[in-house]
Amino acid sequence: MTRWQGETVHLTASETKIRDVLVSVADHLRSIHPDKPPVTLRIAGGWVRDKLLGIESHDIDIALDNMMGFEFATAVNDYMVRFGLEAAHVSKIDSNPDRSKHLETATTKVFGQLIDFVNLRTESYQEDSRIPSMEFGTPEEDALRRDITINSLFFNLHTQKVEDFTGKGLADLEAGHIRTPIDPVQTFIDDPLRVLRVIRFASRFGFTIDDAILRSTTNTQIHQAFSTKISRERIGIEVDKMLLGPDPLRSITLIAEFGFFHEVFGLPQDYSPDAASTAEFLRNALSMARAVAIVCRCDTLMNVLPDFLKPVTKEDVRLLYLAALVYPYRELSYMEKKKTFPVAKYVVMNSLKFGAVDGDWVSCMSLSVSDVRSSTDSERLEELSSNRMALGLFMRNLGTKGIYTSARPLGAKAHLVVLLSMCAELAELRDWLTIEATCSRDPNPARILEYSAVVSILGRYERFQESLRRLNVDQTYDLKPLLNGGEVANTLGIKAGPAVGVYLSKVIEWQLQNPSGSKDECQKWLVSLQP
Repeated sequence: MTRWQGETVHLTASETKIRDVLVSVADHLRSIHPDKPPVTLRIAGGWVRDKLLGIESHDIDIALDNMMGFEFATAVNDYMVRFGLEAAHVSKIDSNPDRSKHLETATTKVFGQLIDFVNLRTESYQEDSRIPSMEFGTPEEDALRRDITINSLFFNLHTQKVEDFTGKGLADLEAGHIRTPIDPVQTFIDDPLRVLRVIRFASRFGFTIDDAILRSTTNTQIHQAFSTKISRERIGIEVDKMLLGPDPLRSITLIAEFGFFHEVFGLPQDYSPDAASTAEFLRNALSMARAVAIVCRCDTLMNVLPDFLKPVTKEDVRLLYLAALVYPYRELSYMEKKKTFPVAKYVVMNSLKFGAVDGDWVSCMSLSVSDVRSSTDSERLEELSSNRMALGLFMRNLGTKGIYTSARPLGAKAHLVVLLSMCAELAELRDWLTIEATCSRDPNPARILEYSAVVSILGRYERFQESLRRLNVDQTYDLKPLLNGGEVANTLGIKAGPAVGVYLSKVIEWQLQNPSGSKDECQKWLVSLQP
């Protein structure tokens, strides 16, 4: 017996209103159709899990035992109108397996809350597809078809009790354990996307993973199904949620430990590295991810860096992890339509189906690390720190010039290259990465800073950032010329063309050398350049 067995969950005032309306609709349908079995309403899945964990959830899915979702949602709308309550449009979402919509769903709002209505179902799979054949099912059949037991719980709106038809969901939730409702080999072969969902939920909640799942990951049929049954878009959606989650490092590590790293972050078909290179790519990617995790999690490390260098949003951290994962491929390229592109971009855009902006930013970040690293070298840094134009142009080019043709500029994300470069240096300290802090959600700063090599790296990047701050050139990517192209052409008496672009670059150089200079002064200087 668990502490939740047979108990209800605490409903908010809004959820209570919604529950009352839905049950009233079910009662009304029963009164006007006494010859038909009464419909039973249950909230399914993640909402129940989160409420039991004390996490607020606004993702309400209503499972119906003997009625289609659209039919019941329409009845809800009719009820709202009849009693003078605000009704909303009912949307019918047809089956779309590529979006994990395996059966028709209806969506409407009740008191402003978006609710999905779908019937309980059972499913069967063909050998070559993760798209199941669906039919009405019992609550137990519906629970058993789900990915993991903690996602298979129901909240019965009539009895207001939690229902655990697998007999394991509540115990697993209390124990912090990830388990599949049925044999993991079978469930992963049926729908291999569940492998990634196991990883995501284990990482999200910090839960342990059942030994049966761990043993199943070596099964060749599961790997074959993973390669043939799942769309790259679905893989990318799961990976994106992992990178935006509370513990991206554990997700990445589990993908590797499960043996799916190269299947998730796939390379171009015509590029087949040998086993030794493949293993080295994986080691380097994991080392980079560990370095990013330590830096982003440790306040002490972040505090030695100025605000300019700190990732302040989840999106920044996401990009750092993504760039870290493709960093080992930074010197590799592939051909597409007679053009050359970085392999890093292929992984992001083709293997994960992320957007072109992600592909450009991440590949440019990884390719720019060597430039940043050389600029933090003591001798080079001493040279740059006394030359505002040189350091300003360096940061400007880092943010505005693509590394390859047609790449989007990094712009305000240029600072992430500096942080990625620091992580790349830390990642080379393999002994340091094995310390306890590596896998902790709360790294021990005292132990981290015991390593003189770490302190030396942090010191160089701190001095680099101090030079940017002192010379006020950390955002030169956004610096606009005092004169536009037409003004340059008129001032010099030349025609529009490539020469104007050359002079505009010179104007930027003058502005960096003369940060207080005026437009008139710039024009006079420009005239002085003429022979």
